[in-house]
Amino acid sequence: MDALLERRDFIVFDQRGTGYSRPRLDCPERETITPLLLRGRYSAEESAHAILDAFRRCRDRLIAEGIDLSSYHSAASAADLNDLRMALGYEKLNLYAVSYGTRLALTMMRDYPNAVRSAVLDSAYPLQVNPYITLAANAERAFNVFFDRCAADATCSVSYPDLRTVFYELVDELNARPVWVTLLTDGARQTVRLDGGLLIDVLFVGLHNPAVTTSMPQMIYEVNQRDYTVLRERLALYFDASGALGMQMAVQCAEEIPFNTFEDAYVAAQGVQPQIAAYFADSVQPLFAVCREWSFAPPDPRENLPVYSDLPTLILAGEQDPITPPEWGRMVAQDLSNSYFHEFPGNGHWVARSSHCALSMALAFWDDPTIDPGYVCQ
Repeated sequence: MDALLERRDFIVFDQRGTGYSRPRLDCPERETITPLLLRGRYSAEESAHAILDAFRRCRDRLIAEGIDLSSYHSAASAADLNDLRMALGYEKLNLYAVSYGTRLALTMMRDYPNAVRSAVLDSAYPLQVNPYITLAANAERAFNVFFDRCAADATCSVSYPDLRTVFYELVDELNARPVWVTLLTDGARQTVRLDGGLLIDVLFVGLHNPAVTTSMPQMIYEVNQRDYTVLRERLALYFDASGALGMQMAVQCAEEIPFNTFEDAYVAAQGVQPQIAAYFADSVQPLFAVCREWSFAPPDPRENLPVYSDLPTLILAGEQDPITPPEWGRMVAQDLSNSYFHEFPGNGHWVARSSHCALSMALAFWDDPTIDPGYVCQ
């Protein structure tokens, strides 16, 4: 932030339904069942039912509080952002967006192009894709990058040989014979049932951040030897509170989930590493069930179409990003005629937090968005 604030005003806003905005669309009903799900006392069918019931109770409470859930979506938030711009007296904005924020930025570029000077899209999320359908394939791609980088690194390959094989064999073993791992979170003792699916998810989440990824070969080998020291640090994160889950459901159920069925996730997972395909295809089923009850209005077809624009745009992608792969950044770049795409080897999700080069590019781009800022890292 210091490098940015030395040169520009930086505006942070809480999207409607999140942060300090009122009302905030939290779902404590869903959060309270997380420890129960992680203990593994429920069958897969019981877990899915518990998730559906929790979100149903959350939705019913929000509606009883007088909240119109149909007014919470990306187009409405883009309108809010434009109102904020006018209230603050700015003619145009430079947008910096990460992950879902890039979808919101693209919506802003579509609906209010005259309000935007330029945009930096970090870990791009195109409107025309469905991340829940492509979870398995995107995860496998990132896992392969991770395993290949270890195999190509002399230190990693010697310390953790055949990491890919060790990992998938460990997943199979844990699926056949799960183990229980105890840990402390906020002074409370928790018990987690570790099966192969949860280990896949831990790896998936860790691949978002290269600072975490460096410890994951060690974690895999330790778990294989029944040492859960590093793993406990990652499992503790599952007990953290999730912000504005109700808002997340309102958005995804309005403009993402309606365009596919959960069967599409199984079709898209064909040919993917079997352990990954089985885990991610199964994991999205409750979401589709929830959205059948959460959304009341038919989806706007625009929310599943590419955004075309000639606004100057810098697109940053991490080679190891498991959720918004570089392919998505290239996809967005094809539709933006004045865009520059850069992929960063070894980086994951939200590139600018871990790459000084990416931050320098963004700063140079905002100074002059008509020039490709790739020169700053040569």
